Amino acid sequence: MKRTINSTTHATADYMMGVMVAAAPWIVLYNHDYLATLISVGYAALVLIMTFFTRFEGGFVRIIPYKVHLGIDMIAGIAFILLPWLLGLSRAATWTMTILGAAAVLITMASEKRAYKGFEEPYYKPQTPEGDTLITKH
Repeated sequence: MKRTINSTTHATADYMMGVMVAAAPWIVLYNHDYLATLISVGYAALVLIMTFFTRFEGGFVRIIPYKVHLGIDMIAGIAFILLPWLLGLSRAATWTMTILGAAAVLITMASEKRAYKGFEEPYYKPQTPEGDTLITKH
């Protein structure tokens, strides 16, 4: 599959996915299914927190490397597809989670493996106990 989604678009998609998945139990009306709601909100929290901490344009703290982010996106997306089937959740929850999980996997598969230049280094600079910034050469 050709990787056509750049890291800026991926960040936007992650934030949108997080909000959609968090709201899905109330929009699709499976909020009566406690386990399905818990899984949806947990997955949404993972996506939003991970995006906030990733080293790319959409990250604010920039600790998690972008390639690690993509790997977690893939694993979490596959788990989000499989869990409702394995746990026997309601039909509405199962199909909603399957469709949104498949969208997450496809977006991840189509995303470029590297963030734009300048995002390879963490946003913060490690410091010594004395407060001096560490300079490391690669």
